[in-house]
Amino acid sequence: MPRMIAGLLLPMINTHIITCMGLLLLLLLLLSSSLGLFFVVLAADEDSLQDMCVADVVTAIHGNGQHACKPDALVEAEDFVFRGLRHDTTPTNATSSSFMTMSPPYGIVKLLATVREFPGVNTQGMSMVRVDFEPGGLNPPHLHPRASELALVAQGTFYSGFVTTDGRLFARTLEPGDIMVFPRGLVHFQVHIGPGRGILFGSLNSQNPGTQVIPTSLFDSSPSILDQVLLKAFLLTPHQLQSIKARFHNT
Repeated sequence: MPRMIAGLLLPMINTHIITCMGLLLLLLLLLSSSLGLFFVVLAADEDSLQDMCVADVVTAIHGNGQHACKPDALVEAEDFVFRGLRHDTTPTNATSSSFMTMSPPYGIVKLLATVREFPGVNTQGMSMVRVDFEPGGLNPPHLHPRASELALVAQGTFYSGFVTTDGRLFARTLEPGDIMVFPRGLVHFQVHIGPGRGILFGSLNSQNPGTQVIPTSLFDSSPSILDQVLLKAFLLTPHQLQSIKARFHNT
């Protein structure tokens, strides 16, 4: 009798165990998929599947901002060195170059080291920028849609901060050696409040972080945003709006 009962129960128990194991496996697969998606969302750039991929800047850009790889036989040590951030520049002595962005209205000069200027960072998910400030110079409110940023003060004193999506301001005075992080996609700024010149270095976790300067995007877009939008958004009179636009057009 016990053997008969055991013979009847064992198949049922085995079936139950198999069912539970199947459900557990399904749960693990779903969890791993969710975590995988989570990590993909966190990553600024796609992971590289090879040691290096020096950008072939002569060819057209492929999908999602990726360049074709320079043939391995043509890659050399100099491809992994960029000397463009050495330049000692101010808005008054700056000269145009392929890696320089001048902003005379704000008293700053930006030297960029993204994949466009530094092909060695292609697929590495990083880039840098140097910003030189005149006394009172401002890196105006802007954001990087594809990267977070670490800003290091090399020289000068700065009032620096960012604003969250719910309007909360996080700002501090920074001295040489201080670092501040700006979360991805949030509006941030730096203004040099010390005497003499100031220098900041920024490190970003994307080879092509993008920069959207808020004042320029709104008041100097092409084509122009409808005046009605800007008048209502900033509570301006038509005369005030035209005065602001004229300042951008004359720089």
